[in-house]
Amino acid sequence: MKLEDVSAAVKHLQDFAAAQDIPIDGIVLTYNDVAYAKSCGRTGHHYKDGLALKFADDLYETTLCEIEWTPTRTGEIAPVAVFDPVEIDGCQVSRASLHNLSFIEGLELVPGNRIMVSKRNQIIPHIEENLDRGKFALDAVVPRQCPCCGQPTRIHQTEGGTRVVFCDNIGCDTRQLRKFVHFTGQKAMNIVGLSESALEKFIGKGWLHSYMDLYRLDSTALKSLRWRALAKNPGRISGMPSSTAG
Repeated sequence: MKLEDVSAAVKHLQDFAAAQDIPIDGIVLTYNDVAYAKSCGRTGHHYKDGLALKFADDLYETTLCEIEWTPTRTGEIAPVAVFDPVEIDGCQVSRASLHNLSFIEGLELVPGNRIMVSKRNQIIPHIEENLDRGKFALDAVVPRQCPCCGQPTRIHQTEGGTRVVFCDNIGCDTRQLRKFVHFTGQKAMNIVGLSESALEKFIGKGWLHSYMDLYRLDSTALKSLRWRALAKNPGRISGMPSSTAG
């Protein structure tokens, strides 16, 4: 089989998938000789009788409207691109993570730029290119104050050289909320019954300052916010026994 034959077969499968409205992001080529395929052996991860071919993601042009900045539990302020909605694989997409300041600087992004957007692996929206480079200005994209607490921000460079925007205010409400959401989540203490909106209200009431305050919530406090089901059974909120075990 020649390279031209392989290319033709790949094109045929792509056309067939498009005609049948089957979403695919690649194909795997294998030998049609089972005995020979087995003789190729395998690694600890996969058989060596095939070749995976990943198709390039389709690109869609749109316009960057703004960059939103949100504090995380570590104090890093994460940027998100908001752009004119574009339909990708049947879904309206209007937001994508910008990861960090270095990513923004690399693409020279400022609001108003024409950008190319993809859906990587048909799942994750991603900005691939800026069609209007040359207009970048740091002051146009980096917030001087934290969008949550209003305290001054700073640009921090990690050991790997990545530049990020930081809020150093440990009392920042959004930063505190993200810390409690992480602490109560499945990957940490796995405290069942506490939603992010509940935690936000508790912080707003001044009930949560440290993680131990979660274990001091009583039925009176819960009733005042109409958490009646949880007030009847505070243990349900906290999954407290299980989260303190060990």
